[in-house]
Amino acid sequence: MVGYSPSRDDFLVRPRMSRIYYGGRFYDYPLRAGNALRNLGPIEAVRCVLSYLWARVRPPRDQSSFEGWTAAHLAAHLVLRERRPDVGLGLVLPGPFARHTARATDRLARRGDFTALVDRVRRGPPFHLRPVDGAMNLVEFVVHHEDVRRAGDGWSPREGLGPLDDLLWGRLAKAARLMCRRLHDVDLTLARPDGAMVHACRGNRPATLTGTPVELVHFLYGRRERVDVELAGDEGAVHEVRTGRLGI
Repeated sequence: MVGYSPSRDDFLVRPRMSRIYYGGRFYDYPLRAGNALRNLGPIEAVRCVLSYLWARVRPPRDQSSFEGWTAAHLAAHLVLRERRPDVGLGLVLPGPFARHTARATDRLARRGDFTALVDRVRRGPPFHLRPVDGAMNLVEFVVHHEDVRRAGDGWSPREGLGPLDDLLWGRLAKAARLMCRRLHDVDLTLARPDGAMVHACRGNRPATLTGTPVELVHFLYGRRERVDVELAGDEGAVHEVRTGRLGI
């Protein structure tokens, strides 16, 4: 009819679900963290978030600043550890191995385009390492993800990580003794806020380190300044945990 303008009551309303199809799976739209984490898997989700933070939040304009130098070298480190076995030796062995790793990382960071480096991290390891991607990289990527998040002021601990926290707790249960092996005469227990505990090392001086799995992992990797944990126990043990050598 000429001049007729339909009103809202003239339309039928039917519910519709919008979803994104990616990698053979359907994702809720708008995106929901739990759904995305279940579909992507923890390691792929961490890769996505880490690459986003690098590329959008803290892209280094150049390497003349400490921040730019650190971001570029961190990206180069993650690329090389997945693709250069000779460089990997220097991550755990001192002397000439460590110097070779440092030189290779520096060369790639200085000559590589930062955006291209981040893209290589995002794409994941070579095909032959894909089956062990999670076992090899989950904790490493979580730690470096938090390094990027906590580089500036105003950071806060993440909450509601659910499956990722549970996976990290399982890794801590297996690796705690190795990461705390250099502590002297400390009987250290790791505890979650929900009461779960893992005995990390044996000694005569008791101490308990309490926090979420993400915070505990960050602490045990030597990032002891910007963490949300509680450390209690024997005074000497507390001092040793705060200052002694930790990590792989």
